[in-house]
Amino acid sequence: MIIPEVGNWSDHKYALLANYCGIFTGGMQGKWNLVYIDLFAGAGYARIRETGSITRTSALLALTTKKPYDVYLINELDSERYSALVQRCQRHADGRSYKTFNLDANAGAEEIADVAILLTYLAHDLNVDMEEAVRRKLVKNAAKYPVEKARGVATKWDRL
Repeated sequence: MIIPEVGNWSDHKYALLANYCGIFTGGMQGKWNLVYIDLFAGAGYARIRETGSITRTSALLALTTKKPYDVYLINELDSERYSALVQRCQRHADGRSYKTFNLDANAGAEEIADVAILLTYLAHDLNVDMEEAVRRKLVKNAAKYPVEKARGVATKWDRL
């Protein structure tokens, strides 16, 4: 399987990411549903060019953090890297809930931006405070889908 080469600065980057994931999941677990999103995940491993050492990259670091996220959404466009990533996620997931994608994340970002622009126009025309509307909806969803009952469950809200 492919292991792309990266510069030695990557060791520091991945160490920071691993620490952040540990701090974030440790501090936020049980407060919200924690979702890890990686749009440019790579192959899961990288070889440090200067030393030849192999290290886990962002998606695998997050997937193997001590306190897990509730869901992992992991994307890689390059087919060869994606294939390696899928196999490595399967090996390291340890029962954690994840989904891998082989999509062009930049194309998706443009589609999301298009929707956001249209929603902004609609909110303006209807005199809707988007920030307040989203805040109210999140509160409503939290009451409808309590974390202790809804985490990891695809049951309809009225059957929880």
